Order: sequence, then structure tokens, then C-alpha cells
Amino acid sequence: MSPTTIVGKIQNGKVVVEVPPDWPEGGEVWVHPIDPPGSIVVFTPETIAARLAQLDEWAKEVTPFLSSEQLSVYEQERAEEVADLRARLAEIETGGRGPTG
Repeated sequence: MSPTTIVGKIQNGKVVVEVPPDWPEGGEVWVHPIDPPGSIVVFTPETIAARLAQLDEWAKEVTPFLSSEQLSVYEQERAEEVADLRARLAEIETGGRGPTG
């Protein structure tokens, strides 16, 4: 069993998700809310900085509880999101012209 990101919805005050069949009954999961349903995320230097800070805080909270395999997957997923955010920031800062040099 490897950890993965799953998406769920809130229905009648409960988080409802479909999980892989090999996940054990009664297993514990962490739930982190994302932007409200229907919201539009506008990437600005400020929203990107806030998301990067949020990722740093989550890392401090989550990593002590992960196995080495889970930590490896978490770090890979986090690195991909950080790289995406930094690429978006670079695009904003260069006006979509790509890196200057």
C-alpha cells in the first residue's frame, strides 16, 4: 500500500471519499481543505508565497508521523507542487517571457 492524494467531497457534514480497496478498514487519514468549492484561484506573488508557506507548515505537522515510504512519496509530491508554484511565479515575474539571462 502506498500513500496517495485522493479527492473527496463534504456531504451532510462528513468527508466522503472513494479509497483504494487495499486500504485497511479503520485506517487514519489526514484531511486538508482546499479552496472553497467553485472558487477561482488567482496566482499572484502573494497567493503563491502564502501557498508555499502553507506547504512548509504542513510539512512540519505531517512528516513526523510518516513512515519512510510515505515520507518519500510525500516529499516527491511536495517537490512537484513547489516546482509548479515557482514556475508560475517566474512566469508572473517575467510577464510570461520565460527566464531572462
